[in-house]
Amino acid sequence: MVPQVWVERYASLPAGWWGQHAPALVRKVPELPDRLDGLCRLHHVDPRLLLVRMQVEQSALTYAWDESAWDYAGGDTEKLRYLCGADRTDGGDRPGGWFGWERQLQAVVGRFRYWYRGRGGPGLLNWLGLSEDPRFRPGQPCRVAGGVIVPANQASADCLRYTPHRRAAELVRSTGRRYFGTDYDG
Repeated sequence: MVPQVWVERYASLPAGWWGQHAPALVRKVPELPDRLDGLCRLHHVDPRLLLVRMQVEQSALTYAWDESAWDYAGGDTEKLRYLCGADRTDGGDRPGGWFGWERQLQAVVGRFRYWYRGRGGPGLLNWLGLSEDPRFRPGQPCRVAGGVIVPANQASADCLRYTPHRRAAELVRSTGRRYFGTDYDG
């Protein structure tokens, strides 16, 4: 679903990427590109992982950010609150969850870089007590809603852990390929 290197190293986005692919989001939250880049640089995570999660969870790159969100009573403000889908469960908000666009970005970095390995990172306490889960390993069939998927790498297995749905896995892959196709080559 996603390249393993996205959780192993930082790589900057091409110049002009935000203006080309997410101009409305940048108008809505002008500081987001710099904050996202700084967070990824600090934790050695590729911004591409967070951008794909944002698009899959909230259509954040393609949405107009013009208060037309019909799926949230609080409009764009509430849509930003759940930017990466972290801590929003089928039963509602996880008590103590990390909400708001900055905390949502931190929650993705925390889960993929540290928490799913049972660790905390700088400023990212593993508050859920997450650890390795033997059900989500590369090359091992993972049962998810809608079927079984065999992840090619640990980052993809972690995507299934983050959102255990076949349709979401397919969307993660197609979104990654749409915006960062060359990362999937070779």
